[in-house]
This record gives sequence, C-alpha cells and structure tokens, in this order.
Amino acid sequence: MSTQAQDLRPRSLLELISTQQTGHGPGIRLEFREDLLASVTLDRWPYHYCAVHGLTDLAVHLYATGVQERPPICIAAFRSQGLQGKTPWQKTLSFSPSEVACLAGHEETAEILRLIQQGVPIHWTRGSHHAFPSAYKAQVRLLVEGCISCPAFYTLPRPAQQAVLEDVATSLARTTVWRHVDKSLWNGCHPDSIPHDQVEAAAALTREVEVSGNAAQDVPNLAYQFRLAAGPLRRGCAFGPLLRCGVGLACMATSRALLGFRGLVANSIALLTGMAAPGATLSVLMGLAIQVAIDQGLQQRGVSSDNVV
Repeated sequence: MSTQAQDLRPRSLLELISTQQTGHGPGIRLEFREDLLASVTLDRWPYHYCAVHGLTDLAVHLYATGVQERPPICIAAFRSQGLQGKTPWQKTLSFSPSEVACLAGHEETAEILRLIQQGVPIHWTRGSHHAFPSAYKAQVRLLVEGCISCPAFYTLPRPAQQAVLEDVATSLARTTVWRHVDKSLWNGCHPDSIPHDQVEAAAALTREVEVSGNAAQDVPNLAYQFRLAAGPLRRGCAFGPLLRCGVGLACMATSRALLGFRGLVANSIALLTGMAAPGATLSVLMGLAIQVAIDQGLQQRGVSSDNVV
C-alpha cells in the first residue's frame, strides 16, 4: 500500500497561524468583549473587586458567608475556521480573581484568592482534610507521627488524643494555609478593616438565589470584531499589522463603549457638520484617525482588513 509522503519539517505555531481561514478569506478574527471596558463592581464580580483593590479580609468574609465565585472575566477572543476552513477553533483571553490581583500588584490577596478558587475550606475538619493543599497535609502527617512517637501521648484517653490532633491541625491550617486572614474571622466576626457598607453588600450577595456572572459564552456580548488577513509569511514583520490593529481597535472599542453604535454614527455625521460635542468629537477623531492609519499600514504590507461591527 502506497502512502503519501508527509511534510515532517519543523514548523512554528506562527506558520500555522498564517494558514488559518476566517469567513471567505485568510486570517484570524479577534473580538474585544464589552467587559474589557466595564467597571469591576462588588455586586457583579465580588472577588474580582477584592482583587483590584487588595481587599483580602473582604474576600475571605465573602467566602466564609457563602458568596459564590463568578466566572473569569473574558475580555477578548480569537476565532478561526482553521486550515482550509475545516477545523474551527476559539481561544479566549480571560482573567480569574487571583490573576487580576496579580495585575493589580496585591500578592497576599492573590494567594488568598487562589485558595478560594481551589475550594480550600477556611475551617479545618477531619472530613475536609482532603481538600487542603498537599504541602499542608504533609506537615500534618509529620505532626501526627511526632505525637505518636511521644510516650506521654499514649497516657491520654483516646478522646483527648483526637482533640489534641484536631487542635494541632486547626492551628497549623490557620498559620500556614490561611496565614493572611484577620484573626477576628476565626471567631465568626468581620474585622474592622471591612467598611459597614461592604458588609451589607456581602450580605445582599449571600441572599441571592441565582448567581449572575460574566460567562465566556459562544455568542459574544457587545464587541468590536475585525479580521487580520495576512499574505505570505515574512519573518520579522508578521506581528506589525496585528499590533497596529490591536491598538487602533482598542480605541475604536473605547469610542463605541462611550457613545454606542448609533451615537458613534451620529457624532461622525455631526463632526462633518461641525455640530458634535468636544468630548464626542475627540473620541470619533481618535477612532477614525487610527482606523485610517491601520488601513494604510495594512495596504503597505499587502494586507487587507475586513471590519465587522
């Protein structure tokens, strides 16, 4: 049986990306989601809100009172129909609360949010021991072995032995796993560092029956989409058009978020007649000027753009 020879030479992902198809032409479609420009609020994204402002105590308070975590915030997505349009795929860019805390430079908050995302219980029990990190369980094992090897430990009644081990495990969880938690939280109280209005907002979130969030759905919310169609791959310049499109379309997305699609068209017409407001005129000028620069840059490189609103 004869087999067709395959091209097994090493290829980069950049070469594969240059062969993708989108719609009726080559390229990859990039869409910016509305949530890229949305304000991160406590009622919509409670843990992301804590991440932005470094509110570690509030994040733990929300977790202790049963406030559910929202899905990661999706800000952009790449789409393509694949090679020859036969293998569609999608890649989203989203941020979890711990990643947002890293963006904001809050190291302690990021560590606490990672524990919350992993579902690590705040209070240690024998039944929840399996949900704790592996490093903590290894430390507990060493402590238990140390207690067993102590002759005085065997003189205690069995209920007392269990109480000692549970107290040791609880104390270890509080000082190693949840080491950044305010001590008042262990007594069921919220620390003074949490303002009263935030405590009330957390209570309202706890009473919610249905949790609404920002799921990365297949149908995009308000977004600006465009297609980058590239010609033959040329090393050293493949990312130039993509960078220009990313910067320009981010400004266009900002203009659309501020004015709305109808407002953008209306202010564009008003701009030509000299009747637009100064703020709106500036937004439209930025969007239109950068879009013209993008088109000129793409034409110089033999690249065509296809903008879809």
